[in-house]
Amino acid sequence: MIMIINNINDVYAITMIICLCNGITDKQIDCAAKEGAVSWRDVHATYGKAPQCGSCQCEINKQISKHQAHKATKESAPSLSFGSSASQLAYES
Repeated sequence: MIMIINNINDVYAITMIICLCNGITDKQIDCAAKEGAVSWRDVHATYGKAPQCGSCQCEINKQISKHQAHKATKESAPSLSFGSSASQLAYES
């Protein structure tokens, strides 16, 4: 992995290159996972690349798993919706 720190208008953005052979970053992996990639081969295919040495496989799969776990947690969380009646509650004394 290679970490790149960019300073744009005094805002630091850290990008990590996960696949050194193809220059695929952690942010690109996140985007590919959001688009439906479920394996390291899917991530490479998203960017028209082919896996080369395989040293990134574990890290890419780990990042995809984190994305899927976060998505599952978000989808299973109860939604709190009070509707319009909450704004219509009257306080009586």
